[in-house]
Amino acid sequence: MIESRDGKLLIVPNSKFVNESITNYTHLSDSVYFEINVTVLNSSDPELVKKALQEAVIMVKDINTKPAPNIIFSNYGERGLEFRVVFRSKKIMSSSSVESKLRFAIYKKLEEYNITFATK
Repeated sequence: MIESRDGKLLIVPNSKFVNESITNYTHLSDSVYFEINVTVLNSSDPELVKKALQEAVIMVKDINTKPAPNIIFSNYGERGLEFRVVFRSKKIMSSSSVESKLRFAIYKKLEEYNITFATK
């Protein structure tokens, strides 16, 4: 049996473990990587976006500081400049809450720096 993040118990037949690959997000660690994607207007200053995202990460206490979260300028998209915020958290079973806190912090920081999200 495996307990999901939302508290449900999943019954997995032994044959699944023997015949298929399994992803273990916590092996050898008590935290797991998460990623949030952010797209802003093409006219945005990428360095200012990075600064805002770094400050947003600091606002969320559930995000591990070691290893340090990473802000990646991932692409020049059709909709705008694409960034990824990659971080670790020990709150594995409540990751949706951690991600939500970070999204609120990102929204606040981008608004503070007058950076606009890109929309479709």
